Amino acid sequence: MGSQALSQDELNLLLNDMMTAQEDVPGPEDVPGPDSVSAAILTENDKKILAGTGDVAGFPGAVEMPPRENMGAQRPVEKKVMVQPVQFMSLDTGDSKREGGVNKLELIYDVGLQLTVELGRTEKTLKEILEMGPGSVVGLDKLAGEPLDILINGKLLARGEVIVIDENYGVRLKEIVNSGERIGSLKA
Repeated sequence: MGSQALSQDELNLLLNDMMTAQEDVPGPEDVPGPDSVSAAILTENDKKILAGTGDVAGFPGAVEMPPRENMGAQRPVEKKVMVQPVQFMSLDTGDSKREGGVNKLELIYDVGLQLTVELGRTEKTLKEILEMGPGSVVGLDKLAGEPLDILINGKLLARGEVIVIDENYGVRLKEIVNSGERIGSLKA
């Protein structure tokens, strides 16, 4: 059936099905043929209504429906949007100065960072940790003479070696980690 008008044969079959579904329908031998049912029961306007072209105003509770061709999906209301290109600040070093000649980076010079020199690492079980005492030796994953890792806020920045300054330990930077390694450590 769909959105097309019903043919006469389809209307007759529909009416025949409706008639046989009623309780007070006589037996099949008493039911008139499809042509006589449509002619005897349906008026011309009834046939047009079933076909989707008749006037339903005379029926109680009838609602006027839009034509079938207008019953498809409704198009959303289109709103006009103003689109403008984005303008970003220049990242040139020449623009790093703000009014008064102060470098923007100077604004964060006093931010504290934690510098850690890592001699090596190891993993121990809780039992091994509890068994430790004075004189216990803990092996690390670094070899003797291998450079130490220098971490800033827990992220690898450089490698170096231990030195003694007066009576204090110090670290001499031997290598700054390349940007690829630093970015990899940031993701970890």
